[in-house]
Amino acid sequence: KNDHIDYWKSTAEEDWNRVHWLLEKKDYVFGLFCLHLSLEKLAKALWVKENQVNFPPRIHELKYILTDTSMLLDQEQAKFVDDLQKYQIEGRYPDYKQYIKKYTDKDFVDDMMVKAKSLRKCLLDKIS
Repeated sequence: KNDHIDYWKSTAEEDWNRVHWLLEKKDYVFGLFCLHLSLEKLAKALWVKENQVNFPPRIHELKYILTDTSMLLDQEQAKFVDDLQKYQIEGRYPDYKQYIKKYTDKDFVDDMMVKAKSLRKCLLDKIS
């Protein structure tokens, strides 16, 4: 079980580092896609920790992954997760990129990162 949890945590860390690199390059949309991916992997690590099976569901919706864990999102976290969810769609359906790019500016990304750091810390605390 620990090997599975470590896998999700280590790949989440790689994606977290990738987020920072992409944001430095001002690739905001793909940076937020990777941000979602990083948090998704932490959610899957928590799922594995708290469930009998070592293989989390093959879905990308953070709220649904967290349903079978002890992580309860507060109202602000739930809104953040909904906002971030839009970026995982972009990574899979690039035609969506032009629409979402219109409002993904530095101020928006900075706000998303503050919320992401808070949620990331909560997830890591629960996994530890």
